[in-house]
Amino acid sequence: PENAPTSWVSAIRTAPAFHHHLFRDAALCSVVKRLTGREPCVAARYNCRCKLKAAAGAAFPWHQDHAFFRMQYALRGETPRRLLAAWAPLTEVGATNGGVQLSPGSHRAGFVPHRREGGFLTAARGAFAARSGGPAAAAPEAVLPVLSPGDVLLFTDLTMHRSGVSCASTARWSADWAYELEEGDTVCPPLGAGAATTEAVAVAAGEAAAAGVAVAAAEPTAPAGQQRPNRGVRAAAPPEERL
Repeated sequence: PENAPTSWVSAIRTAPAFHHHLFRDAALCSVVKRLTGREPCVAARYNCRCKLKAAAGAAFPWHQDHAFFRMQYALRGETPRRLLAAWAPLTEVGATNGGVQLSPGSHRAGFVPHRREGGFLTAARGAFAARSGGPAAAAPEAVLPVLSPGDVLLFTDLTMHRSGVSCASTARWSADWAYELEEGDTVCPPLGAGAATTEAVAVAAGEAAAAGVAVAAAEPTAPAGQQRPNRGVRAAAPPEERL
């Protein structure tokens, strides 16, 4: 499993099923528009991932996506942008096959130092203590949504999250991409410790449910193991966003 490819970016680079029907789904874009107040702009970063049983290299430690995003922009010689992350399961996803765990409220700490560990960028030790006031070794509070194909998880680029090793006999497939944010957006927490974005995301999540797309908000409240409904993501013509 360790030698199997985990990233399939090249395979979806021109795939309409991803760039048009998923990233620019009408119901999903309406949620993003409600969060930002303008037409969604799909960022120039995306991935399709495969996680096999016992493949430790496909698991990610606790981190904030901004640590990766700003590095990707810097490598292209561009000014880093703030992004709203989107993550969609292409198979059933839960605790047994390395589902995504999120730390509610962690975005309030702002951007925390990261360090390289075993080939990954991970939040430095003590980062959670700075937010909670607890001991440096304290583990972050975590929730693990159980997701189905058709669900979409939206969270800020400062939300702490990780994924574990899969114990399942079948492959776990997922897609992830992002939408560009402006610093003044309600859903864009400041890089320094700032205000919560719970209310804005909760309102948009309610609209998403009405539109027929299941969205787990940046402040997930479902306990680990709770099943989410599979409402399905509908195909839609792409708006005028750029890649």
